[in-house]
Amino acid sequence: MSRLVNLTTPERRLRPSPETKTKRSTGSVAQLGYAILPSPRQDPDDKYELDAPEPSEREVKRRSKPPNAVGGGGAIPFFRRPASEDAGPWLEEEHEATEWLSLFYDLTVVAVLTVFSSTHELESPQAIPTFLSYFTVIAWIWTSQVHYDTRYQAEDGWHRLLKFLQITVFIYMGAASGNWSPGMIQDPSVTGINGKLATEMDAAAESFATVLTAFAISRGLLATQYAVCAWSGKKAERRIASQLLSVTTLVISLLLTAVAIVVPRRTNAQVMVKIALLYVAIGLEIISVFLHMHKSLHRYIRTSAIAERYSAFSLIVLGEGFISITRAFNRAISGLSEDNVATYGQVWLAIAIIFLLWALLFGRFRKEDVIDQKRALLWEATHFPLHFGLLLLLAAIVNVIVVISFAQGINSVATEFFETVDAINNNQSLSRSDQSTVQRYLNRLTLEPSYQSEFELLNELANLRNPPQDPSILAYQYFGQILLETTIVSTYRRQAKIQSYGLEVSSETLSALEDLYAVNATNPSNVTLTEIRRDRASEYLVQVIRDPLDEALSGVLWLFPTAGAVLILIAVRSLSWHTSNTFANWVTHTLQITTGIALGLLGILDIGGRDVDVLASKSDLEGTNALYHILQKKWPLSIIVLAYGTVYFGSLGIVRCAREFCRGGKARNMA
Repeated sequence: MSRLVNLTTPERRLRPSPETKTKRSTGSVAQLGYAILPSPRQDPDDKYELDAPEPSEREVKRRSKPPNAVGGGGAIPFFRRPASEDAGPWLEEEHEATEWLSLFYDLTVVAVLTVFSSTHELESPQAIPTFLSYFTVIAWIWTSQVHYDTRYQAEDGWHRLLKFLQITVFIYMGAASGNWSPGMIQDPSVTGINGKLATEMDAAAESFATVLTAFAISRGLLATQYAVCAWSGKKAERRIASQLLSVTTLVISLLLTAVAIVVPRRTNAQVMVKIALLYVAIGLEIISVFLHMHKSLHRYIRTSAIAERYSAFSLIVLGEGFISITRAFNRAISGLSEDNVATYGQVWLAIAIIFLLWALLFGRFRKEDVIDQKRALLWEATHFPLHFGLLLLLAAIVNVIVVISFAQGINSVATEFFETVDAINNNQSLSRSDQSTVQRYLNRLTLEPSYQSEFELLNELANLRNPPQDPSILAYQYFGQILLETTIVSTYRRQAKIQSYGLEVSSETLSALEDLYAVNATNPSNVTLTEIRRDRASEYLVQVIRDPLDEALSGVLWLFPTAGAVLILIAVRSLSWHTSNTFANWVTHTLQITTGIALGLLGILDIGGRDVDVLASKSDLEGTNALYHILQKKWPLSIIVLAYGTVYFGSLGIVRCAREFCRGGKARNMA
């Protein structure tokens, strides 16, 4: 049924609909469609509709223009001039660029961030500085462009041409990020480094130079845009101090970046200068933005446009979390742990965390709210640590899934494989189910010889009184090959990847694998020597299995601190946007901050040992930190879901109860 209206309100006058003038209707009220309930004084069979509201002056002006002037059919102009009113917005609202252009630009950010995240996975604390150094560059390129787009980007050919060039620069920057590692750009010939490491250092230097070149070009393009704005603003008799300050800052940033490119990389000091110049350039641009906002040089800011752009970036980061979780889930179910039911539960918890993050970010957010300059500045500044914190949190969540699935898979395979070896050495029979379990895992690998051939060889050697080779050592070496076959041969920065799980394998681990292969498997007559060789091979194998897991476990250490920091930053983001000090805001922000602090304090669980032997029994975690014990029970993600869920649903429940209480009090007072 249509809603009732006040028939006496002059702004919402009633008039008979055209259909009523031509015929009478005998249908029910539900059949009246858009009609509303008539007045008791009017014919009940007449249908009535609301008068359309009077169009605004801007809407009248917009309707009076031809289609090609308002973005409809026809060609758009190459360049739109700014509005002449100095105190108002730079462009008329109908002349602003379509939102699809900005969203199209954001797709480039998605691509670049995805490519970089796949080549620089946050799997250990050592990976954070490298990731942060690149994320700072791409985040600032996007942010500085947003500052321009939300104020000056028009629906014209000029800005579409510039957007094409900006997208091209971003793509080149993403393509060059594969070997990004600022700490490895020193010239290897000066320090006498050669071989593979020298090649990697040269590749890192080339990546650094390419990224800086793309950054410098982006500064030049943006400076050109501001210069054109200054020219057109002067023609329109508008103040152009803001544009001139931006042009000056961007030119200085471009020059600093150019110097960083040409500075030699022969010494550590020169390398530090190259890196410092890049981030000094970014720092100067940030200071310039603060001056613009603090001194209100922009004069007019449509805060809803800023809200749209930064919210879109937040969704990009959350989407990157879905990509990483899906990739980790794919690795888990296609790896050695495909029957691990616990992995499915962890993935469900990860999805729940991302959904709760979305709810906390956007559940009560209204982009239509108008805020002042300083609040807009604080709100924008909050997003860089927030987005980076989200990336760290999502990476730690992925690491939890990887560690649990990897530990389960390696434990299963190692247990079955070495039980088979023990049975062979002790002349014990093996059940068909035991053999099928091992074969199900290992027949998918390209092993030389195949598992069936290796099993027959080990069985034959065990039945000989004086075998020419020791079957135990051969079994250890064969298991090392099992790990090698799940590792990418081409290494990145002296590291390889276990394909099924994405775990890093350091050069030390690869050296241990080589030492394992080098152990003499010839069976000597000296029993003591045989035992020494077996012990040595066993130690190498344990190191080969343990080191990747220890590295992955270190990627879980920042889980709780970042979960708490993200929650606090979400509260700061909301506080800087919402101007009203309502009870709902007070409850929500208090819960977010207190819960965030509590999660952050759980970081003390990281204190303790970090060496875990994956071949040991599940209960043997003596000497390790408390977080690993919680991880063994698969509780970390559940704790975060519980905390985030309590904040979100708890605040909703408290506010609802308070409203019901107030309504009840009013009802009692009226009675």
